[in-house]
Amino acid sequence: MEDLEVPDVDELEDMLINRETGEITDFAETPEPTVESLYRPTPPLFRPDRHLYRFFIDGSLRTYYLGTGIEGNRSFPIELALIGAAVLVRDEEGKVTPLPGAVKTRMLLLMPRGQLGVSDTLWQRLATLNTADRFFAVIDTIEKTSITPNEATTENLRTRAGGIARNRMHRLEIEMIEVTNSQRDDDHWLILDGAVKLDEFIKAPNLIGVAKNFRKDPRFNFGKKRTDRKDITSILAGLPYAHRTAAFRAHDGQVAFWYVRLREQKQLDYPLMGVVKVELPRPDRDPVDAELADLLSRALVAERNVTPHGRDRRWHCHLYPIFLAEQAIEVVDRVDHPNCQVMLDTFHMNIEEKSLGNAIRAAGKRLRHVHACENDRGAPGSGNVTWNEVAQALKDIKYDGPVVIESFTSKVKSIARAAAIWRSLAPTQDDLARDGLKFLKQLLA
Repeated sequence: MEDLEVPDVDELEDMLINRETGEITDFAETPEPTVESLYRPTPPLFRPDRHLYRFFIDGSLRTYYLGTGIEGNRSFPIELALIGAAVLVRDEEGKVTPLPGAVKTRMLLLMPRGQLGVSDTLWQRLATLNTADRFFAVIDTIEKTSITPNEATTENLRTRAGGIARNRMHRLEIEMIEVTNSQRDDDHWLILDGAVKLDEFIKAPNLIGVAKNFRKDPRFNFGKKRTDRKDITSILAGLPYAHRTAAFRAHDGQVAFWYVRLREQKQLDYPLMGVVKVELPRPDRDPVDAELADLLSRALVAERNVTPHGRDRRWHCHLYPIFLAEQAIEVVDRVDHPNCQVMLDTFHMNIEEKSLGNAIRAAGKRLRHVHACENDRGAPGSGNVTWNEVAQALKDIKYDGPVVIESFTSKVKSIARAAAIWRSLAPTQDDLARDGLKFLKQLLA
């Protein structure tokens, strides 16, 4: 429920960038589908059969609040952002490496200029810090972008800084995409993580945007009948595994988008999970051919399937968390490869397993890594995990691999919220590490 109630950063960005597309009224596919034929099968098309996706691009963003600047009677936030963008290329053997010339990082100092911030005189002095290679730049948080379209106010300066940094990251992504322009064709496509409208519409061919998180409020209205009107939940609830929806028209035809289900609903919590949103630039505003949309979607469904490192290095989805040791063992045995083994986490085991000792013994020789954590994610030995049972089971299977403390801090709010940390787990993080290590050494001696 929390995923639905509290949008993440990617979903909020999709809402901002695609704010004009709250109501969808037209298809963008030929032959044109109908409301009765919204879904098309897209069985996986694996890389050995057609190696379609060769390039993958993503951006990175970290922002840090440095403090409050004061000049005259004005006070304003000063923030630092580290941004980056990189293109990875995959060869015929499945090996993925950074594309030469397509990996860049930048550092941004963000603060407002003018009536809400620093004077022109001080700004000119700050501007001398800008480097010729654009690695370091001082950025005015008053500026408007596609992510920060509204007027700046004293109240929104901090959020604007984050939005402007994200916009600059997108500009960097566009620069890196351009490095691949001469290498993309109908057999060499690029996948962009997110929307194809960044700072501007990407008009490059042989490129799709794939969003794992997207806005949940669009309405689809294709006629006057009640059955012609649908919301996104009703559309995706009926979308079978390895199928796509029809392609829809957005941004006056400059973008065609559709949804693809990568995972069966029985594995998931609610219908909007296990689905990606696919965007295809259409600078000529022509509808996309249904067979092309099928091809792109089939290759995406194949990319979702996980194979272990060493057997096939294709782009794959994350496996964590696997809650039950029993499930992990089943996966390992089915894959049957030495590079796919089991990691057990005492925090999750304490919730899911009937017996921690029996779970460890069941993993046996497959066990390669252990996360040691209390029932409240605190230092081992400070809660009610049955550690003697854990130690005896590790001894029984002759485990001699790493036992690593995995814990979190309540001081980093984003991490605390994601890990459900509502209070401090120790006086300091050093105390947590020191006490936990001492306990584990005595326990496993």
